[in-house]
Amino acid sequence: MNKTVIHFFAFGFCVFNAFAAGEQPTGLLPMRGMASVEFGRLEEVFIGPTKQFDKEFLQQASGWLFQDANLSDDFDIHVGLGVMTFSVIDRAGVPNAQFRRMAPVLAQAKGVYTLGGRLQEATPLRLEVGLFPFKYNSYATNLGEYMFRSRVMPIQVRTGGLDVIETAGGFLTGFHVDGNLPAGFHWDAFYTINMDRVPLKAQSLTFMLDYKYKNIFETGIGVQFENLYFDRKELLSPKENNNMSYKSVHNVTGEEKNFNVRTLGAGEYSTACRVEDAAWCTGEAPLSQNGSALVRKDIVSGNVVDTVYRIVDSAYYSFAGTKVVGRAALNFQSMLQMESLNPKDLSIYVEAILMGLDKVPVYGETIMERLPIMFGINLPTFKLLDLLSLEFELFKLKYPMSDVVVQGPPELPNYEMLDAKGNYSEDDWKFSLLAKKTVVPGLEIFLQVARDHMRTIDFWGKDNFYEVTQRNGKGLTDLGDFYWLFRFKYYY
Repeated sequence: MNKTVIHFFAFGFCVFNAFAAGEQPTGLLPMRGMASVEFGRLEEVFIGPTKQFDKEFLQQASGWLFQDANLSDDFDIHVGLGVMTFSVIDRAGVPNAQFRRMAPVLAQAKGVYTLGGRLQEATPLRLEVGLFPFKYNSYATNLGEYMFRSRVMPIQVRTGGLDVIETAGGFLTGFHVDGNLPAGFHWDAFYTINMDRVPLKAQSLTFMLDYKYKNIFETGIGVQFENLYFDRKELLSPKENNNMSYKSVHNVTGEEKNFNVRTLGAGEYSTACRVEDAAWCTGEAPLSQNGSALVRKDIVSGNVVDTVYRIVDSAYYSFAGTKVVGRAALNFQSMLQMESLNPKDLSIYVEAILMGLDKVPVYGETIMERLPIMFGINLPTFKLLDLLSLEFELFKLKYPMSDVVVQGPPELPNYEMLDAKGNYSEDDWKFSLLAKKTVVPGLEIFLQVARDHMRTIDFWGKDNFYEVTQRNGKGLTDLGDFYWLFRFKYYY
């Protein structure tokens, strides 16, 4: 087992015993439970070069039990266990994959120490250790909340979770320390261990600062040093030929261009052709590497027919990087105090995250290719609904967000290439509409219609490599890839 993980659990165990021994236990709190059923349809779905499942029914259910215990005035523990059932969309040629699947889930297992006791009004310091959920943007319902739901290379953002609806937030393993500052400021610091994707067990540091003025206005900023430390440092940026990018200069025009092994191997990088030589842009004379230059070769003789770009520099791709997030929200209802509206109606909010301070050759050369921007509004329903949220996102990434290349050997920080059926360069806009209604205390109904970054569950109960809505519509009457889901949630 990784030494860092062993140290983490050993430290957590010591903290648990130290605080638990200080006071007599105050006992278990009443057990809480929750059951949820989601069903709907994926109207259009694109999850790979040959995998298109339009009009596909989606259904999953989950049940959860939560047990909290106060061991002393300042230390408590929280455990949550659950089970979920689901059906598989991408069946991969396995007939019995269509049957109902079941997976056990650990929802949380954490200890919390509050300096001065949990009953004080102002919390100067709180320590959270273990496996726990975390949400920093109280207004985000589906899109956004990407600080802990994204990666810098290859750029990935995700929505959804164990349940698709009402799951905007992170699910973390590690340490979380937070506290209040004067004048309405609040801070959070995290040491987290990556247990869900390559490189496994890499560690990250995150710092966040937010400010809130009553319930009218709030804002926040944050920075994350993703995969800052890893025991096997050579795997953070593998020194392999197929993990390199090449900065090149056109030998005639002086234009700079970035290439890498995957774009060269595709043989379809037509932008490497000179405009006056349009006949060479058909793919019949593919690019290849010849020493320090990228060249076009005659398809019959194999002779070099033109030196297109000259390589002047090269670099390796890395899993490590820095994210910077900013957000703000303004609640007009808190100013107007209209009795006919819910507390968060007439709110507008925005969040943006820069995934990588440095440009990523080929895949993220401009800021807009690394900067998803989400903005939303809570529409007034005059208490007919608890919430009606409409969110939009602009993200100009030109490549499919897929883990298939990263997860498989040799586990390099690379993208899967473009596919002719995908419309990635036009798939810049996402949307999400969420409606929520409390029927009776403990019973809630949701409806979500979205084109977001949701991924369906595979045969083993893990997220699929592809998000399911990667194509935009062709016009105002064509929504492109989207889905709709109802959710029934009961809790006590």
